[in-house]
Amino acid sequence: MPVSWQIKPERLLETARSLVEHHTAQGRPKQSNLRRGVSTAYYAVFHAIGWAVVAHLLPNGRRADQFALARSVDHPAIKKVCGWIANPNQAPTHVAPLVGTIANNAAMLNVALVFLDLMEARHRADYDHAAKFSKPTAVRHVNDAEAVIQSLDHVAAGIREAFCALIALEARKAQ
Repeated sequence: MPVSWQIKPERLLETARSLVEHHTAQGRPKQSNLRRGVSTAYYAVFHAIGWAVVAHLLPNGRRADQFALARSVDHPAIKKVCGWIANPNQAPTHVAPLVGTIANNAAMLNVALVFLDLMEARHRADYDHAAKFSKPTAVRHVNDAEAVIQSLDHVAAGIREAFCALIALEARKAQ
């Protein structure tokens, strides 16, 4: 049986920070480092949310089952739920009250907004050849990712569970 290793958001943050803060010579850091740092910061948040969903749905499951569940959490599902939280009037009627409750929590609203911002920045970093990133902008993205990951752990359990449940429902619909 192959060995599975958990993708740890805190390790991704360490990598992102080392990329955006590293340069060996005087002058500007390499765009490739800034781009990879921004992209890695996004993935740190993505995986933190994925593991929050796993902790909500399968806290005592076998590790292999947890890894499989984490793999089923997808980018579009998180984006859709975060979009609803950022704009609750766009949520479907059947989840609108739950989305409203989540959106009224300042920390979860920030999680949603930062996720959406990082997703857009990651897309630019990975695919837009004309995009340029400054070191302060890249550092801000990494700092935002770190703050969101920390706040996700400290949000009231019921709010975090509602967020995770909505993501799981959306991920299931995409299957």
